[in-house]
Amino acid sequence: MRRAATQTLTLGPASVALNERPTVFYAPVEGEKFVRQMMTPINPDTLIMLVRSGWSIDRLFSVAVQTMNGLRNAPSASGPTPSYEPEFMPFRDAIRLLRVLQREHYLEIAPGPRPSTVELHFLNEQAHTDTALRLKQLLRLHPELDHFTLSSEPIEQDGRTVVIATRPLMAALNFLSQGVEAAPADIAAGKVRTTVRQDGRTPFDWQELLGGTFRVRSSPTPPASASVAVHYRDAWFYIPDDDLDSKSTFVLVTQLIALHSTPPKAGPALSYSVGG
Repeated sequence: MRRAATQTLTLGPASVALNERPTVFYAPVEGEKFVRQMMTPINPDTLIMLVRSGWSIDRLFSVAVQTMNGLRNAPSASGPTPSYEPEFMPFRDAIRLLRVLQREHYLEIAPGPRPSTVELHFLNEQAHTDTALRLKQLLRLHPELDHFTLSSEPIEQDGRTVVIATRPLMAALNFLSQGVEAAPADIAAGKVRTTVRQDGRTPFDWQELLGGTFRVRSSPTPPASASVAVHYRDAWFYIPDDDLDSKSTFVLVTQLIALHSTPPKAGPALSYSVGG
């Protein structure tokens, strides 16, 4: 066995050892702890941190937020595939307006005047534009104000607060799973549920909800150019390499999982070496 080369750098009374074969420790979360972790709502502070680090607010809220000031983001899609189309249109309109304002640097999420508070600020005198007023109307906010408290605590609507309820991580994954296109053979065999509109007959297209956010294609043969691909039940499920929106959402989900995870307090850790 080749020994790992170690170099020591002396800095006065201290020294730093550098190893060419660093070890990564992985402590798996299992059993009840894992289930509870997956069923716990995502910490709103995580969403705020991701928005402030550059993630688009519409993508993040679409995946991780279930309600916002009473607007419902397809809560029935957070579990098994529902029989009827979910309620989502006003919520989708609101987050798209948020994204327009964010993209133009007319809106920011910033610390509030009191400790541990966060506010939504309209910038550059954009609080009274048509876009801002439409957003305020959807969220039932006071039309004359330019800053609003962002809260995860359920309170009575006061026109000054944007109350969000986040999804559990498992619910977010179930939500995105509605963007997976079932194989035609499985649909024909009745192996998957088909969601219909309120008339009970017309099929509902989940891309009306998830378009521009997440879509997984299916194919009976290996895809020619895929960013991610999985073979299951004689079919390939994949994200095309040129589907930038779905790729971005896939990366976002991996970050949410990492940030939502907490290392166990006890138990052995697994380790493996990288390189060499």
